[in-house]
Amino acid sequence: MKKVIVASIVSLSLLSGAFAPSALAAKNTPSYTTEKGADKALAVAMSNIGKKYQHGGMSPTGFDASGLLAFAYKKGAKLTIPRTIAKQYKTGKVVVDKHMKKGDMVFFDLEGKKKPTFVGLYAGKGKVIAATMKGVRTFTIKAGYWKDKVLTVKRLAK
Repeated sequence: MKKVIVASIVSLSLLSGAFAPSALAAKNTPSYTTEKGADKALAVAMSNIGKKYQHGGMSPTGFDASGLLAFAYKKGAKLTIPRTIAKQYKTGKVVVDKHMKKGDMVFFDLEGKKKPTFVGLYAGKGKVIAATMKGVRTFTIKAGYWKDKVLTVKRLAK
């Protein structure tokens, strides 16, 4: 009898849309943007080169790494993404390095613990723009300090 009641409740809930996958997804992940939206987000980030670093910052008065991405995607692509690196890491689709496009999120492991501790936007030609301790700037990920720090690349565009 209990199974019949539970099955009836679940069926009614599904019919009413209470557990609709799209409703759940809307709460937990941002909508995807277009490739054009990613380009616009990158343009917003690039327009902030030289702005100072500020822990917890997410405006032109000062940015941290995840704050720059959140600001750029909101202003450029009209897309709200999570505020922290850990939550941003849970969004998007994984991209193989050789298929990276401008506007992709590049996650770095700066502590060697196989978890994201830093993030930037791919700017093309092996460069990333990010809010570092030296402020918002671009750097290459193909050589030097950053070469072996890339953890994964994710795309918010369809």
